[in-house]
Amino acid sequence: MTVKEALEAGLTDLEVSDNLITKVMLDNEVDGTVNYAKDDHQEAVDICRRDIYLILASSPEIREGSFAIRYSAGQLIALAKAINRKYGLEEATVSGVSKW
Repeated sequence: MTVKEALEAGLTDLEVSDNLITKVMLDNEVDGTVNYAKDDHQEAVDICRRDIYLILASSPEIREGSFAIRYSAGQLIALAKAINRKYGLEEATVSGVSKW
């Protein structure tokens, strides 16, 4: 099993294009062609999965003709936050006073 296949295996309940998977892996500098080894690649695969969750949460409904897919944005964000907690990553926050 390759790293890309391991990532895809964790996304079986979601409609995710191959292009999105490839882009997220490239953005995270993950080589999807190497053989997957849990000890070496689990964190990178989880981080890619987190990014895909956040991208899907930003547009939780996809329509193409009479075909539609709807995701729970809240659930996807919760999954992404769980991955952040698992690896001790900080979540992006916005603070300060609005100038408007």
